Amino acid sequence: MTTTFVTRHQGAIDWAREEGLLEEGSRIAADYDPETVQVGEIVIGTLPAQLAARICERGGRYQHLTLDLSPELRGKELSAAEMRACNARLEEFFIQRASVTPTRARKLTHLCIVSDQSLQNLLPTRVESMTPDRCVLLVSTEMKRKGAEKRLRHALAQSGFTRIDLVEDVPDHDVTAIIAWGNALIGRLRAEHPDHRFIVNLTGGNKLMSIGLLQALRPWCEAIYCDTANDSLETLHPPGKAAVALAPDLLNVKLYLAAQGFSVRNEPRDGMALDKRRGMTQWLAGKASQLENFIRKLNGAAAYYEPNNKASQSPNLAPPSDQAEEDAIKRLTAAGLLEDAGSRARVPAAYASYLRGGWLEEYCWSVGRELEGEGLIKRARFDIGVKIDPIEQTRQDRYPLNELDAVFVHRNRMLIIECKTGAQLGDEGKSQSILNRLEVLGEHAAGRFAEKILLTTQTRVDAKSAERARQYRIRVVSAGELPKLKQLVREWMNA
Repeated sequence: MTTTFVTRHQGAIDWAREEGLLEEGSRIAADYDPETVQVGEIVIGTLPAQLAARICERGGRYQHLTLDLSPELRGKELSAAEMRACNARLEEFFIQRASVTPTRARKLTHLCIVSDQSLQNLLPTRVESMTPDRCVLLVSTEMKRKGAEKRLRHALAQSGFTRIDLVEDVPDHDVTAIIAWGNALIGRLRAEHPDHRFIVNLTGGNKLMSIGLLQALRPWCEAIYCDTANDSLETLHPPGKAAVALAPDLLNVKLYLAAQGFSVRNEPRDGMALDKRRGMTQWLAGKASQLENFIRKLNGAAAYYEPNNKASQSPNLAPPSDQAEEDAIKRLTAAGLLEDAGSRARVPAAYASYLRGGWLEEYCWSVGRELEGEGLIKRARFDIGVKIDPIEQTRQDRYPLNELDAVFVHRNRMLIIECKTGAQLGDEGKSQSILNRLEVLGEHAAGRFAEKILLTTQTRVDAKSAERARQYRIRVVSAGELPKLKQLVREWMNA
């Protein structure tokens, strides 16, 4: 570790030598360029604040020569003895710049530290006041191994950004190495893009990376932190700026899933057909507690059209067992969803999917449409039957993530809903599989702040299934509670 004493005063040099402060190899300089400082180098002097700050930013250590001078001694040459009489001493300061070097640059570059969570890097790019022209992804060896940069790049591309650059091998330990690396990076970026100003997002990475990069980039970069838990964007540097509230509609379903590492298949959605069936769908949901057995009959008849069907022998429904079932058959037939086959009603192939449980997913759609009509959510922020594919086709998950029954996105969080119209929650094995799958969906597709709901047309859920659901933080909504789904979604939106 080298030491440089910056002074033009012989008395100060004599004092330092007599105090044993200048070891062999130390330098004495009348002037000093802080851009030449090496990480860990000690610089002694009475330098202006901006030079001392730059020494600290580049990883050097600044020790200030302090004297308790009386007014009559100020401006005079002092001997080593006189300096001792003035209590001469070295005090080490770490000086931080509280401003960013002014620039007239009109373009903006975001520097994003890649981590396992991509939302915190994606969200600030969606804020109108700081939408970047270019994104530079800073990728450590560990994040490269995990493929985290692919998820963030995919999300940014889905958001419409085309200028996305990768900088790999970012050091994630040894703060002195991080500072040196950061100084080299910003020097190169400023030379390559003199018409850009820079924002570094310090939400990703570990604490050492955040501390080191903030120190190195402070003169040239604004620094932000995306606090997703509190829906705000904090400015860490320069200080004094108020937090910016994150709008609740920065992300739609497609963008949210992109940030989680998934692409959404572009399959057409016949919204007009869904809306046409909406009345019937809502009626079924409202009567589900009275129609539990009838819904099972519908499932059985509709299963006739399944490619691997072995259990269902006919698409015809069994005769109604009570007035509620008879009323349901009449309504479904009048709506064109069942066919009159003489003494029996028949499930037509065209509506087999709807009658075998698709109606419960469409019920979630109807809730979304009502909330949309009230101005609470936009169409792109809710959907049903969302088929997804991981951008990395190497997942080893036991439960394939290929379809989400229903999803809502609000306040940059996801509500994920699984719909079941059978008696699966009464079978321990099937119940465990359903809950496990929803837990995996929540973890991987919906992320850290996921809310999970399991809709079932069963009127009762056995105690073991209910306890497992509680442990997984899954809200089970049984048949009698289905009419409250809109209220539950509203409560989630306002939580």
